[in-house]
Amino acid sequence: TGSAIPCKHRNVTGKILTMGNGKSIMLDVGEGTTGNLLRCWKYRQQPGVGSRGNFNAPKEDTKERCRRLQQSLIDIKAIWISHSHADHFLGILRLLRERSEAVTQLSSDSAVSPVILMAPKAIFRFLAEYSLVDPRMLGTYIPVDCCDMKQN
Repeated sequence: TGSAIPCKHRNVTGKILTMGNGKSIMLDVGEGTTGNLLRCWKYRQQPGVGSRGNFNAPKEDTKERCRRLQQSLIDIKAIWISHSHADHFLGILRLLRERSEAVTQLSSDSAVSPVILMAPKAIFRFLAEYSLVDPRMLGTYIPVDCCDMKQN
């Protein structure tokens, strides 16, 4: 655990693993994880666009950067939440909401599937209860009880 109170240099748990094909899996999603991802991705340059040392390269416009950030959220295909301590899962609400909005705004392809969410049952009860307040959460994930993944 990084810290009970997020700050610029220490934060709660949240890791992203990006594969060679650009698709990603999240390992825990503590509060503030989505904001940190967006800040990190904001400065990730496209090859040949505004690269360091190449001051003559065209700068990426805001609309293109926004599209790229949304695509990075859509490319998160799975989330693993290790256990039901708040510093490991409270960021799931914003991540699911932002990803859902990105799918709506960016993708005309209805084949973009909800993220696979592997977590303890308590997380799914939390999300079901939260969905009563914010129905936008419905259909944003495919639940997989992490206990089902244990060997006998």
